[in-house]
Amino acid sequence: MRTLAIALAFALAACAVPPTAPTTAAPLPSSAVVQQTAAAQADPGDPNVDAEACRARGGDIRPICMLQRPACVIRYADAGRECRGDADCEGRCYAKGGAASGEPAVGRCQATSNPCGCNTLVEDGRAGPSLCVD
Repeated sequence: MRTLAIALAFALAACAVPPTAPTTAAPLPSSAVVQQTAAAQADPGDPNVDAEACRARGGDIRPICMLQRPACVIRYADAGRECRGDADCEGRCYAKGGAASGEPAVGRCQATSNPCGCNTLVEDGRAGPSLCVD
């Protein structure tokens, strides 16, 4: 009898109406997300996305990094010159080759203001941390 009661309880539980899931807003179509993102990035006062201000600084707007966000990319006059730290460059000083952190290193001045990629910084003639920007 006990087995019958347990089986009946399970059968009734299986027939119970499950609780309703909370409702959520429908996701935006991908084109709407792209338009909203582009509008948020296109602040006319921001020199990183304002074409006129970018050109005045000698740059041009390009999509950068994995997200391909538009940014003002400026070519540095000292691109590729040997350096021992950021003070030697318009941009950053990046180690050549595979210098380990803390080891003596000679670097090269960054070519453009594009921050994307993996690079090892050089400061005071020593390799610093490697940084990856996506």
